[in-house]
Amino acid sequence: MVTRTDNSLEQACDLPEEYVADPLLTVYYDDSCPLCRAEIQALQQADVLAEVAWIDCSAANFHCAAAAADGIDRVAMMKALHLRDRTGRWLVGVDAFATLYRQLGLHGLANPWALPGLRSVLRWCYPWIARHRQWLSRPGMDAIFGWWISRAARRAASQKCPAKDPRDCFDARIWDRRLEEDVRSGKLQELMAEARRDFESGQSRDL
Repeated sequence: MVTRTDNSLEQACDLPEEYVADPLLTVYYDDSCPLCRAEIQALQQADVLAEVAWIDCSAANFHCAAAAADGIDRVAMMKALHLRDRTGRWLVGVDAFATLYRQLGLHGLANPWALPGLRSVLRWCYPWIARHRQWLSRPGMDAIFGWWISRAARRAASQKCPAKDPRDCFDARIWDRRLEEDVRSGKLQELMAEARRDFESGQSRDL
């Protein structure tokens, strides 16, 4: 998993860390909230394939050019979890959580959120929870909640990555992404051409 916490750059949202050059989802969360932070840290355990860019929007000077272009500012992000998919579509609150859980393989958490009746209740409850999240983060609650989400995240990670150590899958995905980027940028072709020239030059010297 990769976390971007550099809020000083206006383009921070547009330039995720190099290991997530083209994330499937970009999540904007409040790291100043212990309850929120506990859940995000737990969910990151399931992101063994580096599918998500995690962006902390809690700093007072936070600004995201991509979000601003769509009329979304820090004030809105601090009121509810915001998520942007690869197509540029924004999801907020309950819809954002349901999509994030599903993408990370936490179907046990995602499926109930998709039920029409329960989704309506959650949409009604979520604004209250978001407004009182600091109070709900009182000592112990964040640890309990984080532990509960973490259990589901670890199960999802083991299903996505059968390796003994899920980080092995993550590392492999990193190199796959780097290779894809090198191919798209032409860097790989340049390196191959350079190696060929060196090889031919060495042959000429031998002759």
